[in-house]
Formats: sequence, structure tokens, C-alpha cells
Amino acid sequence: MKIVEDNVTYVEEIENNGEGYVYDIELEDDSNHMFFANDILVHNTDSIYICLEPLLEKIKKWDQTSEEKKLDFVNRVSIDLKNKINNEILNSFAKEVCYTDSHFFKIKREIIGRTGFFLRKKRYVIWVIDDEGKKVNKLKKVGLELVRSNISRVVKKDLEEIFWDILKEKSEEEVNRRVRKLIKNLKEAPVEDIAIPIGLSKPISEYKDTSIPKHVRGAIWYNTYVAIPKGVPEIIGGNKILYLPIIEDISKNILGERIHVISFPEKCPIEEENIRKIIDWENVEERNVYGPLKPVYEGLKWAFPGKSKKCSLLDF
Repeated sequence: MKIVEDNVTYVEEIENNGEGYVYDIELEDDSNHMFFANDILVHNTDSIYICLEPLLEKIKKWDQTSEEKKLDFVNRVSIDLKNKINNEILNSFAKEVCYTDSHFFKIKREIIGRTGFFLRKKRYVIWVIDDEGKKVNKLKKVGLELVRSNISRVVKKDLEEIFWDILKEKSEEEVNRRVRKLIKNLKEAPVEDIAIPIGLSKPISEYKDTSIPKHVRGAIWYNTYVAIPKGVPEIIGGNKILYLPIIEDISKNILGERIHVISFPEKCPIEEENIRKIIDWENVEERNVYGPLKPVYEGLKWAFPGKSKKCSLLDF
């Protein structure tokens, strides 16, 4: 076994999304998930989702069965399957593959979902109705921008509602109606709610000129033209800030210089009327609306409102 010591690339804080504590580590290289934690060699576990629809469709009058009875039946099927795997299949695997009569392999049933949308490995959303035996009504979101902290806070609730509509099998027209509402709410929200939250992971002086992230460039602008002249605290490493993409070509008319982003701690230092004239709305919409929803729309072969569908050679 080869043991490799590696450095931390970056640390990103995420908001509590109601899914509990983060206890897993995700690596870009899916071929090897082993790592050391507290001097113990550990390995990632994977979940396996099974679609029971082909089985359920064969049950007489299934569509007329109450939701409670449906859930009870699916739960009993999952228990039978779990027992079969734990008591027979894993025993055979241990004996025939690992050459041992004793083992610690064990699976358990986690959730029952009504519908789900799977984009690829570790990128999916499921409408969960049972979580380890407890009846719930929630979304399980994995690997989607919906759960990230660096999107505008005003869109998070609307984005979640859009995912609910998709999982409830609403039509493209119905979902697009909500997307239009989301864009309208985004443009009408206070500037501070439109701005994108992010943290500075290190002191500004440690960023090199050739690779300074845009939000850090915005922080430099704030310190130079707002904090120092007005004698207010500067933005420093470790701070949480907000940033807005700006239309560079017209920024000089309002700000006195050409810039493509501004950052600030809490309150936007530029008057609301003026800042709205130079916000790069196309960039804002892409990051907060089209970006998070694009993989789902492409999977469904839908088109965003006002945009034409993209076709590939495989569609003909």
C-alpha cells in the first residue's frame, strides 16, 4: 500500500442545510477513497438506490392504494432485501472473496423516496418520505449548487421550490413560470440579498497578482476607495464578505474607474439607484438561476424561458 501525504487545497464553509453534520470526505479521483482520519485508515461508504417501480406496477390496484399502505409495503420489501443481503449475500462474499467466516459487513436501509433525479454519481436530488423509519417530507440534495453557500441568499428558497416542482413532475411550462418569478424576485431584492456571499480564506497580501480571485479584487477596491478614506475597518483574511459582478464598460461612470466586481462586508457602500445601473445582471442570473438548474434542464431536455433548446446530433 502506498501512503501519500497531501496538502489541503482549500477550505470552504457551507451553511447548515438541514441534512445534519458533514462526516464524509469527497475526493476528485473516484478510483480511491481511502484516507487517514485520527490515525485510522478509513474508506468512504456508498449508498445504493433501487427503483421499485417495475415491481410496484405489477401489483393489482396499486394506483388506488393509500399512501400509507404504499409506504408500509415498500418498507417491508426493503427490510426483506436488507435481511437477504446481510444474512446470505454478504456471508457468501466474505467466504468466497475474503476467505473468512467472520466479517463486519452490514447494510441498512436509509431512506425511501417518492421520486428522484440523478444527474451522475454524487449529484442527485430525492423527495424523501421516510428517513430510517421516520416519516418525513424533505429533499435530499447531494452535489448540487442548491446546497452551496456562495449563491445569493434571496434565491435559495425559490430554487428549492423549483426542485420540488420537478420532483412532483410538474410540466416544463409550470416550472418555467416559477423560474420567471425567481428572476423577478432576484432583480427586485435589496442589493445585499443579491450579492454573493463568500469568505476570504487568507490575508489579501498573500494573493499573487496573476491569480487574484475576483471577490478578492473587489475587497482590494473596497479597502482602497471606501475603508481607508472613510476610516472604517478594512476587509481582511478570514472575513465573510459579499460581492457583486459589475459591468466593467460602464463602471467608470459611477465608480470613477473600470472594475468588474465590488466587495463589501455587510452594507453596499454605493447608493442603491446607482449600483443597480451597473450590476452585471446576466452574470448574476447565470450564477444564481441558470447555473444551478442547467444540469437538470439538460437532463430533462427542457429550455429556460426565453431561451431555445440546444440539440445535439444524437437528437436527430
